[in-house]
Amino acid sequence: MRSVSYGFCIFFLFFFLSCAHQESVRVKRLGSETYSPSRYVEILNKEPKRKYVKIAEMDVRGAENSPKTELVSALSQKARELGAEALIIEDRSVPIGNPFIINTSGGMYDANLNRYIPAYHAVAIRYVEE
Repeated sequence: MRSVSYGFCIFFLFFFLSCAHQESVRVKRLGSETYSPSRYVEILNKEPKRKYVKIAEMDVRGAENSPKTELVSALSQKARELGAEALIIEDRSVPIGNPFIINTSGGMYDANLNRYIPAYHAVAIRYVEE
């Protein structure tokens, strides 16, 4: 009996770990050239002044209230795997259509205008040697 309950505990542990939320990064390669993984990825909000080549476009979307750092980290990890030296990130977060939420204590609605679904688009780049 003890081994059966132990087996169920192990099964449920693996089940819950497999259900953990992970951001899915969509990648669109922009060329056929491959690079070895990079060690660091610079995060940029606008195009750099140095010459560069685009190697991929990436998109990530999180659940409501997902922290920006979590999503940017997922993009950065994927960029490292692709061999990118920098990421140009654009915020494409979408406001939630109905900003009203029910107040369970009184049955009335409260307005929450700061509700949005976080989404980011990024371009993975490598700098060109001059």
